[in-house]
Amino acid sequence: MSDGTSRPIRDVRIGDEVVGVRRIRGRRSHSYIFVKTRVLNHWRVVRPAIELTLENGTKIVCSGEHRWLTERGWKYAVGEMQGLGRRPYLTKSNFLRGFGYTVRTPEQSTEYKKGYLAAVIRGDALLGHYDYSYQRRKRRDEQHQFRLAMKDTAAVRRVYEYLLSFGIKTSWFKFRLSASSQYVDAIRSSQRELCERLEALITFDTNPEWLRGWMAGIFDAEGSGTSGEHRATIRISNKDEQILKTTRQALEYYGFKFKREDYPGRPTSAIRVKGGTAEYMRFFELIGTAIPRKIVLEGMAVKGRFRIVSIVKLGEEREMYDITTGTGDFIANGLVSHNCYANFMRRFSGHLQDAWGSFVDVKVNLLDVLGKELPRRAGGRIWLSSVCDPYQSLEGKYQLSRRVIELVSRHSKFSISILTKNALVLRDLDLLEHMKDRVDVGFTITTFSPDAQPVFEPYASRVTDRIKALRRLNEAGIDTWVFVAPILPYATEEGLEQGLQRLAEAGVKRLMTDRYNARGMIIRQTLQAYGRWRPSIDLEKVRDLMWYGKEYYRQLDGKIANSWKRVAPGSIHEAAF
Repeated sequence: MSDGTSRPIRDVRIGDEVVGVRRIRGRRSHSYIFVKTRVLNHWRVVRPAIELTLENGTKIVCSGEHRWLTERGWKYAVGEMQGLGRRPYLTKSNFLRGFGYTVRTPEQSTEYKKGYLAAVIRGDALLGHYDYSYQRRKRRDEQHQFRLAMKDTAAVRRVYEYLLSFGIKTSWFKFRLSASSQYVDAIRSSQRELCERLEALITFDTNPEWLRGWMAGIFDAEGSGTSGEHRATIRISNKDEQILKTTRQALEYYGFKFKREDYPGRPTSAIRVKGGTAEYMRFFELIGTAIPRKIVLEGMAVKGRFRIVSIVKLGEEREMYDITTGTGDFIANGLVSHNCYANFMRRFSGHLQDAWGSFVDVKVNLLDVLGKELPRRAGGRIWLSSVCDPYQSLEGKYQLSRRVIELVSRHSKFSISILTKNALVLRDLDLLEHMKDRVDVGFTITTFSPDAQPVFEPYASRVTDRIKALRRLNEAGIDTWVFVAPILPYATEEGLEQGLQRLAEAGVKRLMTDRYNARGMIIRQTLQAYGRWRPSIDLEKVRDLMWYGKEYYRQLDGKIANSWKRVAPGSIHEAAF
């Protein structure tokens, strides 16, 4: 992730910012630099598994279709020298490029929080007791102060929340930086008991998690991720020998090499972490900094090269996840990985500037190509269709989907799964009945509301017609299912209970749901549709639910699951998020 943390690819979400690469024109053919990029799509597949092992011990499991950046450009995990499988592919003589490895960012444990608080408060806060008795006033006057003010509010907020978790409540205020007119967010307290509890909380420790939290806190308080032109350099500066000693202790425990730098005539010293880009990123992945702006990765050259020592076909299929990003690539396991097929299809069709839904490219040679390919393949399931609707209005003219079904029906080792929004699929009921033991038909339904459906699904059949089609397909003995997606706040909820009841009455036994994937211009177009549907709706609230409504979607999906279980006992419900 661009904030220095790492997480399993299955947990990455659309809109997240990750690290990708960009090729530098005018240099050597394989010169790249690291850049930040957004996740545009995320999906799950099941593929035959390939295991790559590198000379540094890193192991990667991917599909054969996955591409990696090597010293000779992009290469697939597996391929052939000739024939249909001919393509550039990895061999044991290749080097993969990137950092070389990553570490999973651990959870923030109680000891981690204590270490973080100790480092930030000792490194950047004011905490003390002052006795002014009989000096300014003719009475006893003891004052107790705690104050933390930093330019980066995220670090102050983390301290505030960590203190709350230990039952210590502080107050927010605006603090004016000395010799400056700038005000920053800060927290404080003047309660004696609180200050004493803070002093007890920030005592030094040697617990591994405490040391990890210390590294995060001392970096946020006193560290930098770069120095002048020297990128990939971590320095932590302070004049307190105990702070420097504890920092060295923490770095040593976690295997970092470092060097102390003393500056003549200056009271402060610095500890510089050594090891290049790989150790630079391992540091941030391990600690989980609250101030990602200090990570200066963007613009750094991709220099790491790691030799492949083995490529093994594991002989089994595994569930895998992949993402699409704005750069077309991303860093996975510390290595530069290419996006797979599920990209925005406009990029591959010459319609990058055209609105989705305003154009159709007809695959007029589809039957010729498919007719040659089917006899060569070992069999499998053919999907109609994940990107565009196989029964959109032009299908009435070209009949490509019908002819594909006719062709596939003559090859018994293949089955077909259809996903559509249009009742035109009933035109091919005669063919579907003929191969009903190896075909299923799904309908996507975004909303059951009769006034919302024309706005959000303008080119789809009416929901009532889709449900009638489901009934007829079930009566013909054909497996059916429904995909309620994307779930749109408020719009999907309208008429939901009655809609699920109608699906159950039509004989549907399997229901899938998926949330709305908010991204780029798509969300703006969706909000415009909301404005047409409900001019008085709070678009800011809708936007927030789309971007940050994890709990909203979780509760709504639970509601859908419970309703479906009630109206269709024994049926299946699956969430795709």
